[in-house]
Amino acid sequence: MGICPRLYVILVSYNMLLQVNGIEKKSICLPRYELDKLTPDDALKLALSQSDLQTYTSGYKIVSTAFTKHPSYEAVINIRTERISKEKHQHMQDG
Repeated sequence: MGICPRLYVILVSYNMLLQVNGIEKKSICLPRYELDKLTPDDALKLALSQSDLQTYTSGYKIVSTAFTKHPSYEAVINIRTERISKEKHQHMQDG
């Protein structure tokens, strides 16, 4: 007896790759139905909620994001940040 096709769709997980400045920092598994309905805003919120990623984004200005989704396969979000922290940038401007 095989798995019901509807149940199989729910059980199968796919990767969402989280990148900062083009470097992969983490991969998280999402059920197919969540991956397929993922929007760029949802992907960014999910990425920024990951404590592993906060090391690379906290205190840095986010310049841009790029979200690529391959339905029923994987998704990739790349968060581009300024290379220097907000605090260091402010200090340099203050002189």
